[in-house]
Amino acid sequence: MEAEYHGMAIRLLLDEGDPYRMPGTEVAQTRLSPAELESWRAGMRRAWRLLVRFHWTAAEEVAAAISVVSPLVPHGKEHTSATAHHTFGGIGLSLPPDDHAFAVALAHEVQHTKLGALMDLVPLTRPDDGSRHYAPWRDDPRPINGLLHGAYAHLGVAGYWRRQRAHERGATMMRAHMEFARWRDAAALAAHTLAASGRLTDAGEIFVAEMARTLRAWRREPVPKVALDHARTAAVRHRARWHLRNGMDPAG
Repeated sequence: MEAEYHGMAIRLLLDEGDPYRMPGTEVAQTRLSPAELESWRAGMRRAWRLLVRFHWTAAEEVAAAISVVSPLVPHGKEHTSATAHHTFGGIGLSLPPDDHAFAVALAHEVQHTKLGALMDLVPLTRPDDGSRHYAPWRDDPRPINGLLHGAYAHLGVAGYWRRQRAHERGATMMRAHMEFARWRDAAALAAHTLAASGRLTDAGEIFVAEMARTLRAWRREPVPKVALDHARTAAVRHRARWHLRNGMDPAG
């Protein structure tokens, strides 16, 4: 897949053949039809235009760090994505449902890609001791390493919507405000859990403290009450579902 906008270009291999391309994920088992392939290409072009126009830092990171995309099977009606931590530059996506979802998926997965590379060089978490924690974006309890990855990825998601809300109108603007509020608060909660866990290395404590500093500033930014109420309602409902599913206190 290729895309170019205002002189910034990206070229990604759409990998449908390597049987080992995304271990642990449900990759698509059949080749894309010509119509499906064109949907991927068109979606990528539109997402790239969004990133270059309004999120140039994320666009530069995506172009530098991501080189391969493997089509994944969606989870029901939900779009899914993943990063191949064993192979730098590889990610998996089901076809996103809209342009923003495609752009957000790239911004999300490049965060995982960057953090995975950093943690190959600098340990940020201590060895897994079996403790598991609530993550506001998952249905299952997460180890500290997984919680750190998710928090950093959703910092990127919140950052996307924080900037995008200034460029939208009407219902899409309210969506942007709601998504920003939802994921800044979720990432801040996870950062608090990480800082209190006792499972970070010295470097990890510095890393999480800087995430938390950014998120504190973002949480002081005003959000329309309707969008904030929707975000908080979604967060409360997720915690309740998580508790019923896992039989654990989400604060644990």
